[in-house]
Amino acid sequence: MLTQESGALYAANESRPSRGAVRSPESGTFEAEPRRPRILVVDDETRIADSLCEILDASGFEAAAAYDGWSALEAAGSFTPTTCSPMC
Repeated sequence: MLTQESGALYAANESRPSRGAVRSPESGTFEAEPRRPRILVVDDETRIADSLCEILDASGFEAAAAYDGWSALEAAGSFTPTTCSPMC
């Protein structure tokens, strides 16, 4: 939660998935939607990676697939996963 005290802005995370809020003196408190946990699935078998992403999405996670190590590194920078599931 973001709060403002004496002109300073404070942030706190009480649970996962996190829930955000912004408090302003003029308009009260606005809460954001809870963030779904993000999982990056890495597998060179595209069908397996894509199928696992579909299952994870249906289960309430936000999932993305990468099909090799280099694309996984690129995806990790832009997708910012909560966890990564590399397949061997």
